[in-house]
Amino acid sequence: MRCCGIPQHHCTLTDTEGTVETFDHINSYNDLVKGFIRNVAEERDRTPVLALLQRLEKISAPNAGAPKILLLLCAIARYSRWLPGLMNVDLVRNAERTVVDIQVDEGGIRERLGRKLTLAAPLDEFVVTVRKLDAHPETPLKVMSYRMKDDVLTAIELTMVVDVRALTMPPPEMVERVNRATITNSASHRPPKPIRKKKGVTPSVLPIVQPDAHAPVADAPTSKRVNTQDIDDTWE
Repeated sequence: MRCCGIPQHHCTLTDTEGTVETFDHINSYNDLVKGFIRNVAEERDRTPVLALLQRLEKISAPNAGAPKILLLLCAIARYSRWLPGLMNVDLVRNAERTVVDIQVDEGGIRERLGRKLTLAAPLDEFVVTVRKLDAHPETPLKVMSYRMKDDVLTAIELTMVVDVRALTMPPPEMVERVNRATITNSASHRPPKPIRKKKGVTPSVLPIVQPDAHAPVADAPTSKRVNTQDIDDTWE
């Protein structure tokens, strides 16, 4: 049993009897907090994801945050274990609405994830969010193409360029924080500089200075403890 992660709401995504949450308590795209969408993406099968996607379709409206559905799709691409292959997403203009077509590429064969969704928000609302996600180095979905007709944007194609679920490299923000906490206090642990070849002298005959066995050894500095418990939660 797992809670959806929304404050003051204690539901389960899938209860012990197999009943799937319908997400009727989701009334705004602002409810798509990071912990919640990750919990949904990490469920044992795609059923909760499909239910949430249908709920987001139902509550969609112009200027109501519909592009945040892309955060859910990124969470699926990053955390799900049931996704059989690489995800492809087409955002297609349909008058003042946007059709979201989610497909999974497994060995060259594409299978649609659920049905096409029609969000009551124009495609233009998605452009800024798509560009921000595409520019982020840790985003699993990248823009493959912007399709135009008569100088009007008609569709945006996104795809998983690599299966990021197999990657273990932490996000750059976390790497930077860890580096700041350790490099400052780790000067004595830096690797030796490589021997550079001098003119007329080969590296094999360069003098090697052995450390004095009786020289006092300074205590190694203690680096600050870095909390990496929620290392993946720093990803956006």
